[in-house]
Amino acid sequence: MQKFLYILLSLAICSANVMRDSDLGEDEDWMVGNDLHNLPQPMISSELTTRLFHIEQQLTNFEGTMSTLQAELSALRDRVQVEREQTGASFNNLKHLLNNEYIQRRSSLDEVNLSLTFLQSQLHQTENQTGLMDQIRQELCRVTPTLGLIEHLTSPAGHYQYTWQEAKQACEADGGRLAEYRELYAEYRRGLERCDCGWLADGTAWYPMHSVWPQCKNARGMHVCEEQGTYNAWCWKKLSICP
Repeated sequence: MQKFLYILLSLAICSANVMRDSDLGEDEDWMVGNDLHNLPQPMISSELTTRLFHIEQQLTNFEGTMSTLQAELSALRDRVQVEREQTGASFNNLKHLLNNEYIQRRSSLDEVNLSLTFLQSQLHQTENQTGLMDQIRQELCRVTPTLGLIEHLTSPAGHYQYTWQEAKQACEADGGRLAEYRELYAEYRRGLERCDCGWLADGTAWYPMHSVWPQCKNARGMHVCEEQGTYNAWCWKKLSICP
């Protein structure tokens, strides 16, 4: 600031000398010899002093404003740096979380795909086994079209309470029909034994025996029952595996 005032003061003195040279004329050389020491000191006008004062005040205010702006700029830079660091940290945290979430979801997807592959393999094996079972069932039903089960049915009213017609209706109500002699005999050959008479489809009543019991004619074999009008029923039910 002092350097600037010195420059302004020098300019003012030079201006005063030029004005005085004009007043004395070009031919008069009053600045010769010892007269140089006798020159009057330059006077600075009050207007110039006022202008210099105002300029100095403006420069002072400008310096204060610049200092304030520099302080605010420095604070703003520090704040921007802090925000940048915080934003970077938040971004890194978010990136880490998203990466972990992606890894977990990818792992879950891999597990689901693995389970799906296993289930598809099991389903394929089941389909193959089902196809094989269907082939066996079809062949079995083709070879033995009379494949079924023999059941001995007793009337709810008690032992030996069915007439032949009632026995027929009872077997049909149970999902079957009265058995034929050949069917009962086939079961006898496979080990069936029961000392109870039952109606057959031809209107006769029989019972199969492998043991010798006095109350069952004391003999082995297929035994026909005496005609008395009411017996139990031999029902034949077709296996569900055959259509």
